[in-house]
Formats: sequence, C-alpha cells, structure tokens
Amino acid sequence: MINTVLRTRHQSSPPRTYQATERYLGIGPRSEEEALFLRELDHALTAAEARAPSGSDEEILRAEGWAEVVAVAGRPTQVMVANDLGEILALHEARGAAEP
Repeated sequence: MINTVLRTRHQSSPPRTYQATERYLGIGPRSEEEALFLRELDHALTAAEARAPSGSDEEILRAEGWAEVVAVAGRPTQVMVANDLGEILALHEARGAAEP
C-alpha cells in the first residue's frame, strides 16, 4: 500500500496550460526537480522494501532504511508544495486580470 501511494503520484503527466492545470494541482510532478526527487524517493523506498521480506506495510515501516525514506520524502514535498502554490497564484492572478 505504501509503495503504491507514493509511486502513483509521479506517473501522471498533467497538461501545462493554466486553463486545464487547476484540476491537476497536487497530482503530478511539475518540474524536472520534482521528478528527480521522486526518483530518489523511489530508490529509498525500494531499498526499504528489500529489507522487508513479507512486503507488509508494518514490516516496511520497521525496516532499516525507513528513516531514509522519510528524510528523502521531505525534499519533493517542499518543492511540490511551492510549485503548487505558484500555480494557484498564477490561476488567481489570471482570473483577477480577466475581471473588469
């Protein structure tokens, strides 16, 4: 379950236009930096899973290497939040400019 949730986010490719972007906020990577961090997260998660023979969430959370997963997860999260906020601001400004 853990690996499915984390890996699903970076598989989608949202459109780059502001008109269609609003519905994709928070779904997929918006930049190469986000994609790079997500690949690092995938590697850390794969290493933790390798140390959890049964593959259960409970075992993965206790596995050596889980602390690295948590540490690595913070990097893309910060970048994604900043990028999402930038998108929201651009949408807000575009709507404000369109109003008379």
